[in-house]
Amino acid sequence: MSFLIFIFFFSTQVFSTPQIPDTLVYNGKKYDFDIDYFSPAHKYFHESDFVAPKEAVITTANYYPFIFTYEIINSNLYLTDVNIYVKGINTYLQVKSVFKDYFPNDDKILMNVNQIVIIPNGEIISTDTNGWSDSYNSKYLIFQFSKGKVTKSLNLTHEEYLNECKNQFQNYKTTREFKSLIKSAKFNEELNIHNKIYPFELNLTAEQYMEKRIFYYLDNIR
Repeated sequence: MSFLIFIFFFSTQVFSTPQIPDTLVYNGKKYDFDIDYFSPAHKYFHESDFVAPKEAVITTANYYPFIFTYEIINSNLYLTDVNIYVKGINTYLQVKSVFKDYFPNDDKILMNVNQIVIIPNGEIISTDTNGWSDSYNSKYLIFQFSKGKVTKSLNLTHEEYLNECKNQFQNYKTTREFKSLIKSAKFNEELNIHNKIYPFELNLTAEQYMEKRIFYYLDNIR
C-alpha cells in the first residue's frame, strides 16, 4: 500500500463520514471491507472508462457511485455484482444492480490483483485510553493474492493476529526493504501523522508502528 493511501486511510477514518463498504463473499459468508484500502474494481472501472448511470445517487456516505461485491470462488477473486443507489418512492434510496450493464455476457469477472488483503471481522471490542476511543476486531481474515488467485490465507483471532504481526515483522526486519523504508521521509511522515491522529499512541516508535501494520507493507506472507 502506498504512503498516500495510508495517510488518506487514517484521515478518513477519523475525520470523514464512514463510507458504505464493498462486500466480499467467502465460504458463504459476507464480509465488509474498506473501499479506501482495497477495491480492485474501482481501478478496473476507472481504467475502462466506465461511467456511472445518470440515475446513480452520490451522498456523503458513498462518494464513489459504485458499490462492488466480490466473491472468492475456487480460490480466485471475482467481481460478481455492481450496485448503485437510486431514488425510490418518497425520495428513499434503493439499491439497483447494474452489473449486466457493463458485463452483459458474463456472470463474474476475475480481478487480477497482487496484494495482501486484511479483513477485520467478528465482534468489535472497544477500549478507552486517555479519553480516546480505541477499538479492534475479534477476528481477522488475511488473503495473499497473486494474479487474482489466493496463494495463502489466514483466519486469526485478535491475539493470533498480533502474534503473527510480531513474527512477520521479525522476518521483515532482516530485509533491505525494511532498512530503506524505516529511514525514508515518507514513512516517518506517515508515522507522525498517525501519532497526531491517535494521541494515546504518541510514544509509538517506528518499529512498533510498523509491526502493528506489517501486513500492509509485505509483498509476501512468510
